[in-house]
Amino acid sequence: MSQPVENYLQLPDQVKVHWIGTEEDVPKLAILLDDEFIGVDSEWRPQLTQLHKTKPSLFQISGTKDAFLIDLVSL
Repeated sequence: MSQPVENYLQLPDQVKVHWIGTEEDVPKLAILLDDEFIGVDSEWRPQLTQLHKTKPSLFQISGTKDAFLIDLVSL
């Protein structure tokens, strides 16, 4: 049986996660304008065939203290 891996990346305790699911939530993203570093990622369903095109459903953007999960389907 293998030993658990202890060297993995963890979010610092001071990172606050925000959900953006409506147009009214979008102005919350302004917090990131003053951040020195920003990271992004997106999630979508797999494309099973060439004719079946998928679009991103979740966009993730994060600074050093705030992370945002943007629900593109809801918007």
